[in-house]
Amino acid sequence: MSNTKAFREKKDMAFEAYIGGKTDPRELAELVGCSPVTVGKWIKAGKWDKIEGEQRRLTREISVARQKVLLVALKEYAKDPKNTALQSLVSIIKQEQKREAPDVS
Repeated sequence: MSNTKAFREKKDMAFEAYIGGKTDPRELAELVGCSPVTVGKWIKAGKWDKIEGEQRRLTREISVARQKVLLVALKEYAKDPKNTALQSLVSIIKQEQKREAPDVS
């Protein structure tokens, strides 16, 4: 079964859920419909814990970089508010921040 399309899809779905924060093998197994032992093997063999940690680190770095870019753009925009290129840049950055923000509803 390990080479079937359905098996690969389950593994991919489990990986995405793991990266998304669900790290309990039993919970992942229930989610994708396989045994916790199988999920545990995927986690260990694929080094998902290291990938997940790297993902969190990169997400933080991106957030900091985005905030720095927004600050620079806003400062430049404040100096020249009629500059349509800066207006567009600030608007794009703000839209991106809203898109990336976690849903709190």
